[in-house]
Amino acid sequence: MKQSVVGIVRKDNRFLLGRREPGGDVGGLWEFPGGKCEAGETHEQTLIREYEEELAVKVSVGRFIAQRHFKNERRDFDLFAYEVMISESQTCVSSVHSELQWFSLDELQNLPVVPSDALFIPALRDFYQV
Repeated sequence: MKQSVVGIVRKDNRFLLGRREPGGDVGGLWEFPGGKCEAGETHEQTLIREYEEELAVKVSVGRFIAQRHFKNERRDFDLFAYEVMISESQTCVSSVHSELQWFSLDELQNLPVVPSDALFIPALRDFYQV
């Protein structure tokens, strides 16, 4: 079964999401940065690589938040979410998103988020006690 990880960046009770480029099943929807684990990679290594590739930043990976199961195009995925920290001195520049924005948890409730990532929104309220 494929494994994917998403990194949850939180600053001032707001969460960083990227909007997918138009096209495909999830074009134009918002997502937490992350991606599929490559052979032999740990979840932490995947997040570090994905944030470097997608947002041109170095990150540190924090606590495990939640795990969800997801089916996509008849394939099963185990999806894992972790806290990710980006130092204040770095600026995210996305190579795969049309825009990056910060959203409050309440704003996330009504945001068009990719279905797999939307599974984590209820867990964020519990995890961060907001």
